[in-house]
Amino acid sequence: MSLPPEVPQPVNRPNAEAEPVNQLQKIEREMTGFERATLRWAKVAVIMSALAALFVCLQWWEMHQGGADTHTLAQAADTQAKKMTDMSTAADKIRQAAEDMVTQDRRIADNAQKALDASSKQSKASLDASIVSSRLEQRAWVGVTDLHLVGTIEAGKPISAVAVLNNTGRTIARDVRSVLVVHTSLGPIDIEEYSKHPDEPMGEPFGLKQGVFNLFPNQIMNLPAQSGVPDAEAVEAIRTRIRILYAFGQVSYMDVFSRHHITNFCGVYTPPTYLAATATAVPSDARLGTCSTHNYAD
Repeated sequence: MSLPPEVPQPVNRPNAEAEPVNQLQKIEREMTGFERATLRWAKVAVIMSALAALFVCLQWWEMHQGGADTHTLAQAADTQAKKMTDMSTAADKIRQAAEDMVTQDRRIADNAQKALDASSKQSKASLDASIVSSRLEQRAWVGVTDLHLVGTIEAGKPISAVAVLNNTGRTIARDVRSVLVVHTSLGPIDIEEYSKHPDEPMGEPFGLKQGVFNLFPNQIMNLPAQSGVPDAEAVEAIRTRIRILYAFGQVSYMDVFSRHHITNFCGVYTPPTYLAATATAVPSDARLGTCSTHNYAD
């Protein structure tokens, strides 16, 4: 069996790793200008592709980070929204509390105003009562302290009566006007009604109307009056109580507070039961009794 022929090997054989590079350089030298331009543009395209890939990677990374940040922002926004909701709820509570306070303050103010009005009314009532009390204490009080007949009751003579006026108050009674009437009637009558339209003229001799005068505190004044002249039959009727004898009148006056007052008075005569049937005169020195009406003062 024959051996294969030996292939002569060149001296200084080039390095195997450098051969591709050398070959590439040789190829480049042998390439035309168009091919070399194409190769350069291919390199540029590769570089641009690498840059584009890098940009896409960076963009993806930015989007990834942005998504995480967006999620964080969304969570923060949700948390902020919840806080805002809580703040809104708290604001509503504060507003409601403020309205409640305003309502309470208004209620307190109303109660205070009512209390003030009540206190003012009470103070006014107390003041009015004090004024009334002071006026009652200081005003004039004119009354009749005595009412009686004078002399005897006999035929042919008028029946005389006297009313004693007295100002028991602390101040003067002004514009005093008074009248006294002596009247006889068959049976009892209501003097309160009769005094409104008496049969006797309001002047002498049946009734005496005094002129206007002033009556000072503790001053006394007599008010006299006379009836008509009775005959023997009238006197006998009085003695037997068939005819009733009245003496009544009125006093009007003004006090120092310019308030008008009236005092009405009435007395009725009751003859003694011991008189003899043949008596010609009826004694009248006893005081008159009080009538059932027409006795009051304001």
